[in-house]
Amino acid sequence: MRINWSVLGNILKIYKDSGWTVKIFVLIRYLVCPWEKIVERLVPLIDDESLLDIGCGHGLLLHLVEMGAKCHRCVGIDHDRTKIVVAHRSISSSTKITVLDSRELQQLSGQRFRCITLIDVLYAIPTKDWSKIWKLVHENLEADGVLFIKETVNHPTFKYWICLLQEIFATKILKYTKGQFPFLPSYDYYIKELTKNQFDVIEHMRVDQGYLWPHYLFIARNKPENRQDH
Repeated sequence: MRINWSVLGNILKIYKDSGWTVKIFVLIRYLVCPWEKIVERLVPLIDDESLLDIGCGHGLLLHLVEMGAKCHRCVGIDHDRTKIVVAHRSISSSTKITVLDSRELQQLSGQRFRCITLIDVLYAIPTKDWSKIWKLVHENLEADGVLFIKETVNHPTFKYWICLLQEIFATKILKYTKGQFPFLPSYDYYIKELTKNQFDVIEHMRVDQGYLWPHYLFIARNKPENRQDH
């Protein structure tokens, strides 16, 4: 794990008006996830255009992207109103970040984004409801846009158990993260789901080096036949 102290300092400034529980949660979130690798791969895909982060939480990814790229439209959406309130508070007047409660989905009507991200979102949603996520992506992704997913998978085994115990603690004991019992399948499972739902996986890779959690990255596009429908 490599810590960028400059970025860490910026994060503390961004969330300076939030309570200590939020600050601690955001700092831990920053330290346990390979954000540097994520942003490094994500920035060229955004191509100075637009980003929609589904399940944005406190807005951490949006801020990290803005630190490293020009993004003329950065939008985050989340179902947790408490986190959206914090995200709103963290946004300064000089940023191009907008955050929405998931009940405000109608504000996305007709909008298309160059890149859509799902960072540690699917594991906490029942698989029977994943179709709603795919529908939202198809409705808002540009024809030649990119879907960027970071999840945790079930290998290596020891990292899987560390991750599973942590997520059970967060979702079921602390109840700080909303969602079902954590579901951490194989990377093949995600690839099959994406393919079944009209996406071509153009790249996938482990991004867990230096971390105790089995982080995995998927980059996908609409299948060619779907691009013509946009």
